[in-house]
Amino acid sequence: MYYLKTQRYRPAPGVPAEPGLISAIIPVYERKLPTLSGALRTALGQRDAAIEIIVVGNGIRESRLEAALNGIRPLPRLALLERNLGAAHARNMGAQAARGEVLWFLDSDVTGCDPDAARAALEILGSDEAIAAVGGILYDDPAGRVFAAGRLFPGDDAAPDAASRLYDDDFVNTACLFVRRSAFERVEGFADYIEYPFDDVDFGFKLRAAGFRCVGTRRCAGVHPVHANHATVFHEFLTFTNLLSHVAVSHTPRSFASVVRRKRRIGWRFSPPQSPATALERVRAGFARFAGAAMAVPYVAWHAPHLAALRRERWTILRGEPRPERVRAQEAA
Repeated sequence: MYYLKTQRYRPAPGVPAEPGLISAIIPVYERKLPTLSGALRTALGQRDAAIEIIVVGNGIRESRLEAALNGIRPLPRLALLERNLGAAHARNMGAQAARGEVLWFLDSDVTGCDPDAARAALEILGSDEAIAAVGGILYDDPAGRVFAAGRLFPGDDAAPDAASRLYDDDFVNTACLFVRRSAFERVEGFADYIEYPFDDVDFGFKLRAAGFRCVGTRRCAGVHPVHANHATVFHEFLTFTNLLSHVAVSHTPRSFASVVRRKRRIGWRFSPPQSPATALERVRAGFARFAGAAMAVPYVAWHAPHLAALRRERWTILRGEPRPERVRAQEAA
């Protein structure tokens, strides 16, 4: 199986974090190579912050990646995966190579971070040990620039303190996410089996279940391209597969009901802004959504035993319990 894998990240024992260092981790796959230079310049343009940059090539030949880095100085460190194993796996591999006390996960098509974003993230994470994650996304929506903390779209741009406000939310979008390394290791990173578009939701759930806060702020946000209206049946299948897998692994009926109540309060906006859709595009999207969901439900049901094992593993991690001897032996092998 590709999407119902197992938890792969394990903190490297005895490797201390370097105080004050931020490790910018940028996963990239073949189709996103043309946008990589913009994300790198965003990271390199940070002021008054010590930053190392790690580019994780997700199934990209080294020669192709080196060509895309032409003109970038200083050159980032490279981590290469033989094939595309998904963004969650790539982020975990980048984190294992990182030396910083703060991990900055940055998508390869994100630009426009404030030059003081990294410094602000250090200040915010250092101000409260309960805050484990900070960041956010700015979208150039046709109606104007929109800020998203996670689930929240505050829409208070005119407020005098809008730029500095902190918004507690269920998660921070992984496209531009600063997370304290100790908290990342506490929850053992991203679950490889929860991919886009619920990887950030799932990671935020793990942090909050471990007692941490996730906050969004415009000070630490990056600009993300508006999504095009090109949903396919396969994309919708993955969307519903990841949603159902996250619910099965993480929630009880009571906790899921609380999420639904929260969504009713803040609005049922599941996806980021998209470019305007024609009538035909809306019809195609509706068909893709229906067909994807119809395929995902039996697929997830078929893998129920695997999800049950993943659920046991998740709560072992979140409760800080030792793994069973059998699991430790498998990991050592």
